[in-house]
Amino acid sequence: QDQQVAPKLHYTEALDSKWSYHPRLGDLEKREITYLAPSKGGKQRHAKETRKEKLWFAKTGSTRKVFVSLKIKRISAIDNIKETFRMRFHIYLNWIMREEEYRAYLKHFGSKYYYEPVWTPDLEFMNAVEIHRLEHFEYPKEGKYKIETFKDFYVEKADDIVDKHEFDPQLCRFIRCKLECDITFAEELELQSFPFDVQDLSVIIRGNLLDRKIQYVFLPELREPNFGSIDTRYSVLDEWELSTAYIEFLGDKSGRARGREYPSINLRLKVKRKWKIYVINIVLLECALCGLSLCACATQSQTQMEDLCDQHCIAGMALCGLSLCAFYLTHDQLGERLSLLITLILTSVAFSIVIQEKIPNVSYLTFLDKYILMSYFFLILIMVESVGVSTIDDDEKRDNYDHFLFYVFLVVWFVLLIVVFVIYAYRLIQTEEKKLLYSSDEVNDIVTQTTPTLVFDYKNHKRTGHGRRILSFMATLNAAQNVSVTDKDRERFARLQQKHEEFVQLQRALSMKPGESEDGQ
Repeated sequence: QDQQVAPKLHYTEALDSKWSYHPRLGDLEKREITYLAPSKGGKQRHAKETRKEKLWFAKTGSTRKVFVSLKIKRISAIDNIKETFRMRFHIYLNWIMREEEYRAYLKHFGSKYYYEPVWTPDLEFMNAVEIHRLEHFEYPKEGKYKIETFKDFYVEKADDIVDKHEFDPQLCRFIRCKLECDITFAEELELQSFPFDVQDLSVIIRGNLLDRKIQYVFLPELREPNFGSIDTRYSVLDEWELSTAYIEFLGDKSGRARGREYPSINLRLKVKRKWKIYVINIVLLECALCGLSLCACATQSQTQMEDLCDQHCIAGMALCGLSLCAFYLTHDQLGERLSLLITLILTSVAFSIVIQEKIPNVSYLTFLDKYILMSYFFLILIMVESVGVSTIDDDEKRDNYDHFLFYVFLVVWFVLLIVVFVIYAYRLIQTEEKKLLYSSDEVNDIVTQTTPTLVFDYKNHKRTGHGRRILSFMATLNAAQNVSVTDKDRERFARLQQKHEEFVQLQRALSMKPGESEDGQ
């Protein structure tokens, strides 16, 4: 009855009695119960062999608190066309037993059948498209539901408890279950700012109220500070960057039950598209082609040429080599020379499209991408040379310049597009072959350096939403991770946390009534 905010939380914000989602255990009562000591065969011993226990129980008729822990194992298959994504994760649910539940468990103790509690939270994934896997984990010798005692739940240390009226987690029994989930979720993408867009990949989990007499809410698990984690080592994000994430605990009033809130958990993954690859492969290319179209204004006629396309780098070399043939066309045939070059450029574009159709969407330039881009610049230089030399009025001087630049471009083509790229390809092959010798530790070191783990700390909380009704937790970098987190990542997360704090303060200032203080008084 004299329950105080746990010292483990360091909760400095004043608690509002109107909030359903506050870090308290709910209405508890400490009771002494007497029961017959159960035997292994499920039969009761002699009546004299009784036991007494003083335990904390959830009060009958009160709002139940379901403490949640979340571990995200993999994020993959973000589909821009179908507007879906897939996520594999584990959900741990814990709630304090009531006296009648514990007595039922004692009677069931030693039975050949696993214990099944009378009441369990019923979860519904509101934006699920396809459920690949959704099942309870089977605990050895206990089944789907496990009865546990947590030594440090809600308090800093169990040994620090002195007063008898204070909550002692060692005198409390929790029902624990684990859900293993692999689900494809729907997410409507806002693409107005594509390719500079930032998306919310949301997972909406709602608890159904199957029994109207039982009201419950979700809260973070109060054991370790990190009640949630996102492991991106096995995620396939491709063209996306996971910037941060939020877990929100709130009540959903959109159900049919009037005046009742459905307990809900909103997980929002903030992903930012890696736009540089689009700028380089599309914007820059389109700009170059538009610039080349100005050269066509100086031509008088055009000829057609058979498309040259192959699926290997030899085809790219051949295209650039064929561009040197433009020097054998006289200046009187400037239109034909430009037509040949433009045709080769368009063939290179077609070659690039063929390559892009055969590889996944990645946010970096592949070896072939770099080679094709270098081919573009080489063809553009020859076209600029053709137009520039044609402006010289002296025929002999013009021929000498043209002849000299032919050998210059021949050397550039051989050195840059053959020798340099052959050496570059050889080094890449040697580097990739080293991965054949890597153990799991070396591979994990490489992955975790580029994709640090995000964790949710229940001490890092904020009040958001209308009337500050939402208890929100922002993901942070895992400080205990045994890898070197770069200063750039730390600065990025520090800026995000500062912006989030400023945003929350601004929303509070806008929502406060005249004369109302920040603590709601």
